[in-house]
Amino acid sequence: MFSRNGKRVIRNSNLSPRDCCPKRRVNLSRSRFIERRLRKTRISLAIFFCLIVIILAIYFLLSSDHFQIKNKDINKIGDYGLMSEQELEEKINVFIGEKKFLFPMDNLLTVKIKSLKKYLATDKRIELLEITKIFPSTLLVNFKETKPEAILLTADNNKNYLDCDGQIIYSYSKDTVLNEKNPNDSDFTTQESFLWELPILNDKTNALINDQNYRDFLKNLLGFIENDVWTKNGIKVNFVELAEQGGIFEAQVITQAGWRAIINSEVNLEKQINNLDDILKNRKEEFNNLDYIILKFGKEVVLKYKNTE
Repeated sequence: MFSRNGKRVIRNSNLSPRDCCPKRRVNLSRSRFIERRLRKTRISLAIFFCLIVIILAIYFLLSSDHFQIKNKDINKIGDYGLMSEQELEEKINVFIGEKKFLFPMDNLLTVKIKSLKKYLATDKRIELLEITKIFPSTLLVNFKETKPEAILLTADNNKNYLDCDGQIIYSYSKDTVLNEKNPNDSDFTTQESFLWELPILNDKTNALINDQNYRDFLKNLLGFIENDVWTKNGIKVNFVELAEQGGIFEAQVITQAGWRAIINSEVNLEKQINNLDDILKNRKEEFNNLDYIILKFGKEVVLKYKNTE
């Protein structure tokens, strides 16, 4: 088809005269917009319902008893009789009995091993701890007890087990009934025998257990009584009495033979050990009649015998 000026005009035969008007074009654009909007709404709803299904599936999975912790395989490595497997299991039950974000913690899928270990590590009786999940329903726990080095009897009527650094790892009142047995009992266990033979530190000071100077002295004192100078000379330490005067701590280390070694916190511990070692090497034959050795004067060592004034 040609126009009046001779130019060719191409006309879409499928469009009616009404389609070519501006109002019709606006209606077409509005229809396309509504269709796109409906399509987005359908996609959003589909995603929403998929998320609901996934959340419900996770919830029912975590709430089911398939992965619930039914078995706790607890093994003790290094037994000093301070904590039983049953006591540790009770502590674990307290932790997994809690709920977080509506989910129970007694499920292998939800329990956090790192958080559980942190919770149990607050008990100083536990030195090492390994926890492993064994699907579908077992918690494997291996733990090692902290080795007690001495028993500290304090003025507040408490009996405290100390580690090698002088830190209290376990404490209970002496009035507490623990059904402690005598070593002569036939059912006396190896662990009970070990605790029975620990040296006892009888504290007659008014020092607080969190006093840093006091704790440092306890650590040094334990280093003194655990030094191999005693064992290589066949001497056993049974009892230690602690005292304080003018901020200086003093200890009377009482041996099984009955004689005492007196040290304090003012003189270097290594010097006092070396002085004791020299005395034991050179004058050990005199120890049958020995009353005490004073090591707290540094280089000067004082020996007091039972038959002398």
